[in-house]
Amino acid sequence: MEDLLRIDTFAYNGAYTYDDLEFALTHCRRFTIMYGPGVLETTNVRPLHGPGGLWSEPSHPGGHGQQRLFMRPTMRAPSSERNRRAQRLLALNRQAATEAVPTVFYRLLAYLFQHDRLDKSYTTNPDCLENKVLPMICVNNAETAVIRVLGSNEDVMCDVCDLVLPAAQYQADFLENHTVPCPRCSESQGRRSERTAPILQPAVTMLDEIPDSQNIFQSMADDSDVLLLVGIPCMEPQLETLVKDMARMARQSDRRVVYIGLELLPKSGWSQIVDVHLRVDPLHWAERHLEKLVATSHESRNGLEALESVRPGCVVALFQSHLPSSSSSLLRFPSS
Repeated sequence: MEDLLRIDTFAYNGAYTYDDLEFALTHCRRFTIMYGPGVLETTNVRPLHGPGGLWSEPSHPGGHGQQRLFMRPTMRAPSSERNRRAQRLLALNRQAATEAVPTVFYRLLAYLFQHDRLDKSYTTNPDCLENKVLPMICVNNAETAVIRVLGSNEDVMCDVCDLVLPAAQYQADFLENHTVPCPRCSESQGRRSERTAPILQPAVTMLDEIPDSQNIFQSMADDSDVLLLVGIPCMEPQLETLVKDMARMARQSDRRVVYIGLELLPKSGWSQIVDVHLRVDPLHWAERHLEKLVATSHESRNGLEALESVRPGCVVALFQSHLPSSSSSLLRFPSS
């Protein structure tokens, strides 16, 4: 308990160090985590959102056209060039995800699941890389362990009859820029020709379809101490609203909210809902935090007291793009 009091003293004097915060996070009982493309390494797997994300693809290969590629309305027509191009991009992403190795963040996720320290995990990544790590240790299927906020790249669906099928089944068609009519609708009464049947579409959320936060987070567990927002660039206003809503819900249930990533968060929009902003590379943080968890042998002490001194409305920003030494300090910015 002396160490916890020492952290409180440092925070009170404005000399709150990275190691102090790591100590607090290491000894929290349970977490809720929401993560995004910041947990991916630079590979051929393209994120749905953020820098280089599929959402930002122009509707025309040459960059022309006013509409973005990943919008649903014009994807209903079987002859839609946009639909074929979107399907091919997602097929390439599925192929890349199959070959990709999960990063250290996924090992951290698996460790927390294994030791019953993760209440619930939400991801805005549709690539399903966690499936390579979680099924080996989870009692439940990884599909129930991780809630995919923006859908799954492993499925295609018909938005008429709600049929869901494995995308791998039609991978070759998508890579060849062929659309696939819904087999159920093709066989149903009144569907005499496959050409008139609705097509199978990617089971990922389009840019204009981001769901209502209440429908996603209503089942958020009540017994976690901290909500971690890891590697989620909020470049799209709809996604930013979704992340903020989750943070507000966590704050209303007396959780601390920690945002981990190199993104700059405007103080005016985030200072009332984020307790701590660690401006570090999410993968560097995950590697160090996993080492800390293993080293402490899962001690039962609770480090939440270390966060109590960061009063609501303050943002703590780490001004290094790499993990600092124990002497590096965090700067506090009181809300206006």
